[in-house]
Amino acid sequence: MQKRLRILATFLVLLAFASGNAFSAKAKQKVFRLGSASGQVRAFDSTVGIAQELGFLEEELSKVGYKIEYSYFENGIAINEAFIAGDIDAATIGDVPAFTGYANQIGTVWIGSLSSFSDIAILTRKGSSIKKPKDLEGKNVAINIGTNAQFTFENYLTFHGVDRNKINIINLTLINHPSAFASGSIDAAFGSAPFLLNAAAEGVADEFYTTRQNPEWSCQGLILASKKFLKTDEKALVAFEKAVIRAREELIKNPSRWYLTYSGGAIAKHPELGERLYNRDNGRFRDLILRIGEQEIEKGQNLYNLLLKLGRYKTARDVKGFVNNNIYEQAEKELKAKGFVITE
Repeated sequence: MQKRLRILATFLVLLAFASGNAFSAKAKQKVFRLGSASGQVRAFDSTVGIAQELGFLEEELSKVGYKIEYSYFENGIAINEAFIAGDIDAATIGDVPAFTGYANQIGTVWIGSLSSFSDIAILTRKGSSIKKPKDLEGKNVAINIGTNAQFTFENYLTFHGVDRNKINIINLTLINHPSAFASGSIDAAFGSAPFLLNAAAEGVADEFYTTRQNPEWSCQGLILASKKFLKTDEKALVAFEKAVIRAREELIKNPSRWYLTYSGGAIAKHPELGERLYNRDNGRFRDLILRIGEQEIEKGQNLYNLLLKLGRYKTARDVKGFVNNNIYEQAEKELKAKGFVITE
């Protein structure tokens, strides 16, 4: 009888130990912290936004033992601050702040091309005397310095021979541009095309220019990861990119269904802008392939060199040192092994 009691007691102890371990494992579930720089709409955009809406991110990350935590930031500058503080593991971000982080070696790595062409627009105040680029001289021009619109801004002024010193630059976050137009405090603004063209459609200001005329001046959307997280949690990043790859295929199947999500909600009042803004190649969406190609690297190097010349960056760097395609290649390999077809 005593032997049976000892066996029972041992069994109960082992059961309690196992239950405790299971509880502990659940309590210590790993978290993947993803940030968005699209603060003006408080949403993720492009294929990451589609993957979020479809539940692909949660699905793929749960397979490798992670849950996802979303964070939204005012702009890419705030994203860099979050990386430095260790508050996020990966993020979607515009190219100027992304390369600024690289220039300052804040510990990030470029793991995916969210968009090869993210268009920038210029709006002018209703009834403005601005009819040609040189007319910007002597005017109040809004741009959020350090964000993705700056690459377009600098190239546009240089190409058209506009004297930067004769422009009154108003460093203003994108979300405040419409109210600044309404109050008459600005004459023109450079910023994200989806957001500004939506404002133009609302009659807040007039459309003056978009980078559809000069794709080489458009910005890029990047996916960055913390080097520290990459070193210890690579499988989470692979799972994340698998979800984003899947989302692109859903966009290709039914583009009009996803334009609003693609915009991060920016074109909610004017969804008809979606086709004009996002369909560059008759529905193939090659600009959304996550692999970082030579075109994306060259464009990034041109941006880096320009901002170095302007004194924004202090040290010359080879952009190739910022690139890591291993995550994409592994994600692609795992999806194809299961028969998933990726449109090239």
